[in-house]
Amino acid sequence: MIKNCIFSVYPHGYISNKTDAPVPASKPNGTWSIEEAYKYITSDEAKDATLTLRSIEGKDERRRFKALNFTTATFGGVFSYRNAQSLAIKSDLMVLDVDDLKDEEEARHIQQVFINDQRIKSALCFVSPSGCGVKSVAIIPDEWKEWQFRDVFSEARKYYLFEYGIEIDKSGSDICRACYLPWDAMCFVNPQFLTINYSL
Repeated sequence: MIKNCIFSVYPHGYISNKTDAPVPASKPNGTWSIEEAYKYITSDEAKDATLTLRSIEGKDERRRFKALNFTTATFGGVFSYRNAQSLAIKSDLMVLDVDDLKDEEEARHIQQVFINDQRIKSALCFVSPSGCGVKSVAIIPDEWKEWQFRDVFSEARKYYLFEYGIEIDKSGSDICRACYLPWDAMCFVNPQFLTINYSL
């Protein structure tokens, strides 16, 4: 098991007093491992919120519901506050996010591409809350670990575009980017991050 890949998790968001708009939480309320995130995503804890979100049609309504009803994680590391200056421990993980797919079937296909790739291995890979996107929590290759995070992310984007024609969302270049944690019973986890074999 890899023990040093830990990251901050955050409670549901709130309505900003200044803008009257929903915003993700900025102060973490815990630190998780990949195994803990996997257990959460494959449990029923976020199932109702995930299914409700997928039934909402308006983009603004969906964004509002997501911010107020989902736990988030900064897979890039442990933070005292959700900004780059407050990074306490790097995790050597990055989120590769593919959005705006036509349906869950296409999302599952992209998920399998991430899982099968041996150049940039996935620690965790799941379909996004919307059902039309995929998030791979990727392990930064050893030879890239001394690089700046934005350079690592840029290299990963170029790799997936060249090898598979997959466009990774640019927003992942921010190490403190919040990632919503949905329910996905088919979430993939790399076995090297587990202390228990959940396939039994």
